Amino acid sequence: MPPREADPHPLPPNITLTTTPGPSITDYTLQSVLTLYNSHYGRYGPHAADANPFLVPGTHIQLSLCRLRHLNVSDVTAVTLAEAYRTVGTREGDEEKKLVGCAFGTRWCYENEGKKETVLWITLLVVHRHFRSLGIATHLIRALHSPHDTFTGLASWSPFGTAALYRAITYRPISHVDLNATKTHAKGILKGCELDYLRDAPLQGSLFEEDEEERRKVGRERVVSCIQTKNYVDLEDVKDGVAKAERKGWPLGELPEGGEFLLIVETPRGQEEEEK
Repeated sequence: MPPREADPHPLPPNITLTTTPGPSITDYTLQSVLTLYNSHYGRYGPHAADANPFLVPGTHIQLSLCRLRHLNVSDVTAVTLAEAYRTVGTREGDEEKKLVGCAFGTRWCYENEGKKETVLWITLLVVHRHFRSLGIATHLIRALHSPHDTFTGLASWSPFGTAALYRAITYRPISHVDLNATKTHAKGILKGCELDYLRDAPLQGSLFEEDEEERRKVGRERVVSCIQTKNYVDLEDVKDGVAKAERKGWPLGELPEGGEFLLIVETPRGQEEEEK
């Protein structure tokens, strides 16, 4: 296993992490997560109304409590929630905690050449916009990850969230990524997923579509690894993020309308022994 690089973003001292197993996740906790998500996840793009006339381009992407639960806590026995809290002092001299980031992870088994492997999938990752670039997303994913997870995956419109996944598992920047795990295992892993928006979604980009001419005809010549989840975020926000990420060696190209970056990372060999 390559040597780990020093983590450039240790958690600030006033940020603490908690993890909660699925059966202990309350409606109160979900409501706090929902408030954070609906204010800080992203904005609808101009084509969102084509998919749903009730979606207003430029407004914050919204979920209902029921939809949040369905997408992230449908099987409580397989789910863990990681949360990041900022501790602040009050005028009365007390301390209170404010939720500034959260991530849901769910697990399932993937049969890989006759061997059962454990998959950890990050179904939701969001950080308060005023607390980004502090490494919180990386630490949230790391809090969910176990060295016994063979593969960890994420579908996200955010290049920074995607890069956080790679750093969380490998302790290296995403410019070092080997996309072989994504290319080789994506279809098999997603086939075992209970979430239909992932299981039934087409895979797009040069990693999965070999016909370069066909990709050019449909405007996907710069797409590398994408899953078409019909998540119509504002692509201008995505382009801004990609432009910044490209300065550090962004490997996943661009996003088409309705798509999300797809990344699957294999736990490096030797990490299990190292983390015991």
